[in-house]
Parts: sequence; structure tokens; C-alpha cells
Amino acid sequence: MRKNLVLLACAALLLPLSLFAQTDPWSQADEIVNNIKKVNFPDRQVSIVDFGAVANNPLELAHDAINLAILDMNQKGGGTVVVPADTFYTGPITLKSNVRLHFQDGAVLRFTTEAEYYFPAVPTRWEGVDCNNTHPLIYAYGETNIALTGKGVLDAQGAPDRWWHIQARERKSTPEKLAPRLQLLRWGEEQLPLHQRTFTPDNYMRPQFVNFYRCNTALIEDVTLLNSPFWVIHPLFC
Repeated sequence: MRKNLVLLACAALLLPLSLFAQTDPWSQADEIVNNIKKVNFPDRQVSIVDFGAVANNPLELAHDAINLAILDMNQKGGGTVVVPADTFYTGPITLKSNVRLHFQDGAVLRFTTEAEYYFPAVPTRWEGVDCNNTHPLIYAYGETNIALTGKGVLDAQGAPDRWWHIQARERKSTPEKLAPRLQLLRWGEEQLPLHQRTFTPDNYMRPQFVNFYRCNTALIEDVTLLNSPFWVIHPLFC
């Protein structure tokens, strides 16, 4: 009887090991690595200066020039948009398929904290709830083969009185600043369709820094991201 109990105990101890061997996540590591696709861009490039970007002037936001350069590269089949070694002030940037936004060493992008520049709202998620909210500082939706690379610095200029006080903890915010988040939670509970979950310049939540939404084959390498308004890098369904 005692011998049978010992054998039963040993079998019980070995069973979890057997199950672990069958479900060991490391057994899938090679398959995951082999399925990762590397970005690849045509050997052509343009500078944002060629499209009208002006350096060192806070009153001359460069996002129109940057987005135009990105669109131009996209329509030509892809390539690299270069941000040269200088300081540029900008609004939101939208990446397109087959385009790399590359920052030379010494390049600095400073993003405006004026909320009006981040509208109209775009599809995204905020704390797991789908909505149309402020345009992320760098955004891509449904794009393939995109990248942010280089030794540049991207400064969102978030601070206690710029971005961070919105939807902050109760003791650091005000009821009016907390209201949009509570509204979003209600929208989620009521299961409203996405087009009815849309924020406006008068009623919004903080934007994310980098949001790639439903994208495929993306790379973020070497860049420095500072003072994010909200989440820093948010890949969503990628």
C-alpha cells in the first residue's frame, strides 16, 4: 500500500513537468523570430527642408512639410524622409506605407502643446476603450513597412501645466478635466458605435506619443522620445 502511495505521489509530481514541456513558450521562440518581417525601403530620400520646413522658429510649425514629404515618398513607392540636424517645431505627423522617417544626429522635433492642432480626431484606444481622440503625435493607421530611425530627439514638451494636468489623478486635476475619461467609460459601457465616441477640441483626452494602429512590419530604432503627453509607444493590433 505504501509503495503504491509513493508511486502515485511521484506520478503527481511528474505530471506538471510533462504539461510544462508541452506548453513551454520557449519552444515557440524560433517560430516567432522567423515570422518577424524586417522593414525594407527603396534607395531614395528627401529632406523635410525641400518641402518647406523651417528650422528654429516656434511660429513655423513643420508638420505640413513633413507630412507632404512622407506622402510624396509614399506615392513614389517608398523611401526615406530625412529630418536634418537642426531644431524644428511641429504638429502631428502621419506615417505612410513604405516610408522611413529618419533623424540625423542632432535633429530635434519639438511638438506643439496646442490641442487644436491634434484635430480632427482619429481612431485609437484610450485605456482599452475604442474612440476617436486627439491625433497622436506620430500616427499610422493600416500602414505597412514603416519606420522611425536615427539619433534624433523627439520632445512632446509635456509638463505639469501642458498635457499632464488633463485626466491626471483626482488630487492633481479638476472635475472638468476628468470628465472626458468618465464619458469614454460610459460610451464603452453603453457599447456606442465608434463614430459616436468622438472627442472635440473642447472635450478631449491627452494624445499618445507614437500610435501605430493595425499596421504591419514596423520599426522604431535609436530615437529618443521625451515628455510624452500620455502613453509613449502604443502599437495597437499590429
